[in-house]
Amino acid sequence: MHRTYRRGGWSLLLALTVTLAMLAGGCGSESVSTTSPTNTVEDTESAVEDTESAGMKVALLVAGVTTDLGFFQVVFDAAKAAADAGGHELAVTERVEAAQAVEALRGYARDGFDLVIGAGEEFTAPAIEVGSEFPDTWFGVINGNDSAENVASFVIDQMALGYLSGVLAATDSKTGVVGVINALEFESTARLLAGFEQGVADTSADVKVLSVYTGDFNDPALGKAAAAAMIDEGADVLVNALDLGAQGVIEAAQEGDGVHLIGFFSDQAAGFEVPELYFTSAIASWPAATKNLIEIAASGEIQGQVYVLDVKDERFAYLAPYGPDVSDEAKALVDETLSDIRAGTLVFP
Repeated sequence: MHRTYRRGGWSLLLALTVTLAMLAGGCGSESVSTTSPTNTVEDTESAVEDTESAGMKVALLVAGVTTDLGFFQVVFDAAKAAADAGGHELAVTERVEAAQAVEALRGYARDGFDLVIGAGEEFTAPAIEVGSEFPDTWFGVINGNDSAENVASFVIDQMALGYLSGVLAATDSKTGVVGVINALEFESTARLLAGFEQGVADTSADVKVLSVYTGDFNDPALGKAAAAAMIDEGADVLVNALDLGAQGVIEAAQEGDGVHLIGFFSDQAAGFEVPELYFTSAIASWPAATKNLIEIAASGEIQGQVYVLDVKDERFAYLAPYGPDVSDEAKALVDETLSDIRAGTLVFP
């Protein structure tokens, strides 16, 4: 799905028939144009040229949908807000599969976009490849892990957030078994797991850690199956690091006995309206990182480098409010640990 937004409203570029499988929920009541990921802005050239637009031309590509209540939605919302504030045009393409990434990025660059953003580590290599072909275009990768002369990655290191989650889980687990449910193994998700395991080990040597990658951030059935399997093994605290797939984890927890969750990326207790299930959510503020990227690009100060953001700056990483079942002991220990991290007395490799 391809959509273009401009300051003050959404502008319809074209309306193409698409299959139901490519449709996703709209955002707001304005007109929305749709096309497949491979039919990028080349198809909209004349309409774009007919419309004046202040500021930059910014494109955002996501592998999922911008209504997932998770990573893609918060990145999109932040990009839309930054575009509105800066007077930039924003075009969005959803459901970009790995095999389509290079051509989707290339299409926007060919059409003269100033900044092309890929949401997710999987866009790093395609951005570097396409960036070498279009040296006058800037490419940004949210949660990327590499850079080039005109490619900047903005990553929030999740190891500290994982560590804090591990401290909380180990402190308040009644069964001595806890788990992490994620979708795909990237460098960022591996650091989340490593941090969690270390936080658990440093808190209690007697607590066992389970982990699984479901293969899909947005499949509730896979999320539920993974959670149910861990609950069957005795887990009573689960890190829920999925997007729409988080709903399946929630269902399994609701069907379990005394199971609590720790969300990731966004405040899942609020988003899914189940505050009683959650101890907290470890929030990597991708909205702040996305806003930072667009503002630095607009200022002309962007550099081809990996910008590493972390919990030491509360704008970029923090914990959501504690849920009703978190013990005072856990709150005190987690808060003390967070203070140590921000003071630099607890560091991670």
